[in-house]
Amino acid sequence: MTLDNFSISAIETDDAVTVSLAGELDVDTCRDLDTLLNAAIDSGQRVVLDVVDVRFADSSALSVLVKAHTVLARRGQDLVLAGAPRRLVRLLELGGLSTVFHIEPSHRAATGSSEMPIAVSRDCTRPELRDRTGSANCAQSA
Repeated sequence: MTLDNFSISAIETDDAVTVSLAGELDVDTCRDLDTLLNAAIDSGQRVVLDVVDVRFADSSALSVLVKAHTVLARRGQDLVLAGAPRRLVRLLELGGLSTVFHIEPSHRAATGSSEMPIAVSRDCTRPELRDRTGSANCAQSA
């Protein structure tokens, strides 16, 4: 698993922050996911995690998701997983977490919008959310 197998982006709209992931979520990439999820949570908006393009996730990914869920649950919010592939749902089931997360079949179902972030290559070491008119995007490479 190399860093060039991972990309992450975020876009903030009026009612939600969508964090989109692609590739492999493992110990090498979860730090960036954790950083961007924390920024999304701090925005106060609803947080949607678009995982349709996630090919692999390990226990470090589950740890980051559980942490984000816990913070949001304390605020009375859900972490919404949009477009979870079967292998990710199976990992959640094996971890006893499939009923913990709000899982929607697609980004559109999760947000009621067809707007999706467009990932661009960018240094992902310090991702942050921009104002409502912009987005933070990154794609990692080795």
